[in-house]
Amino acid sequence: MVSNPQLIKKGRAKRPFLIQWKRVKKTLERETEQRQAIEMLCVDMLVPEDHLLRKIDAAVDFTRIYDLAEDLYCEDNGRPSCDPVVLFKLVLVQHLFGIRFLRQTLRDAEVNLAYR
Repeated sequence: MVSNPQLIKKGRAKRPFLIQWKRVKKTLERETEQRQAIEMLCVDMLVPEDHLLRKIDAAVDFTRIYDLAEDLYCEDNGRPSCDPVVLFKLVLVQHLFGIRFLRQTLRDAEVNLAYR
């Protein structure tokens, strides 16, 4: 380790380790602070402009689904319903990307921001 006996007598042999440890500790503290920082992002920033689902969303008017499903939903009784446009888009994503099960599609929609 340290071959110079004069450094050991004066107590300087441990200093480089302490200085190095302090640097490592400061770096770790900075990384921890950066991980805990909150950053506001828009979902549109995370999905590429040329993504297939963006093109479909721009080309198709999904508001017509509300007119088609109006008779199937009751406003004054029962549990709150899922949005019919969301249900339609989930099935569309399922067919476009070849996902076999709707539950798998729901799990994928939790992770993949493009599906939102």
